[in-house]
Amino acid sequence: MKNLIVGSIVALSAAMASQPANAALLFDVYGEAQYWMTDVSGGYGNDENFNDFQLSDENQTRLSLAFQHPVPLIPNIRIETQDMSSYEEFDGTEDAASSPAELDLSHDTLTLYYTFLDNTLVRLHAGVAAKRFNGFVTDRDGNSWDLDETIPTAYAMVGTGLPFSGLSVYARGHLLAIDDSSLRDIEAGIQYRLFSAGGLLDGNIQVGYRSFSVEFDNVAGLYSDVEFKGPFVGFQLHF
Repeated sequence: MKNLIVGSIVALSAAMASQPANAALLFDVYGEAQYWMTDVSGGYGNDENFNDFQLSDENQTRLSLAFQHPVPLIPNIRIETQDMSSYEEFDGTEDAASSPAELDLSHDTLTLYYTFLDNTLVRLHAGVAAKRFNGFVTDRDGNSWDLDETIPTAYAMVGTGLPFSGLSVYARGHLLAIDDSSLRDIEAGIQYRLFSAGGLLDGNIQVGYRSFSVEFDNVAGLYSDVEFKGPFVGFQLHF
């Protein structure tokens, strides 16, 4: 998925560079790269009485590509791939025979959404998404869980811009709550337009804060309550 997104952005950039100044795509394309500095906390196990771990703080990356079009009733598409991992840091009190726990919640997301408002002043998007987890989890006792699960979520994004400044603020989120399982992926940020090439290509920098928490209740035999949170910096190309 990561290679697909990167390749698509490069191909679109080359295509736009080769077009005459008055040419334009029939749809908008948004390519984003996000570097996320996370504080990781929580725990997991094979039943509800799991222990919390001292999880390492790691830097994560996300790549995404969104296609927006003017055709009514047909949803827009956003695809993304997220690296998300951590491991247990021993403090010297553990059994020497123990192995550090590892946590890999990396996943791909497909989002279908509608743009109820989308202009320089106000943006309002809403839809549904599916997060496909393709990682694994291990604990210090040698137990392991392969995460091959697809989890549906609701999706929404709101934003507002300050006219003639290049500045805007936004908030985006994926939410799910089913029985005792829940997933929340929320970010809020400030975006600044670095450059604009005649309305054919915009480059934007983003800074903000993001929180991802997941509580699994017997999902593939796993019980968990884990949170990744921290500031991020990102770059967006808009074709």
